[in-house]
Amino acid sequence: MFRIWAKLIKDNKVIKDMIYTVEGEFMVQRFFEHIEEMCHTLDIPIPIVLTKHIKNFLLFNSTFFTQEDFVETFYEDKFVIEIVKG
Repeated sequence: MFRIWAKLIKDNKVIKDMIYTVEGEFMVQRFFEHIEEMCHTLDIPIPIVLTKHIKNFLLFNSTFFTQEDFVETFYEDKFVIEIVKG
């Protein structure tokens, strides 16, 4: 089982967040699927997931998306996801 803290940042403040829990081990093949589910829960558009996002998540247990990563309008400054330890 692993947990991801997903948060929306606007003007350097967390305006909305959630803890996303997945049973089983993390699989890179399902990364987009997890992003999609978190976005639906937070009611935001789904970003374009690039290799840099996956690499950052694997190396640093965290990655973020900005307006440049969305095709639709994204009103917040960042969508940040990070692994919750413990």
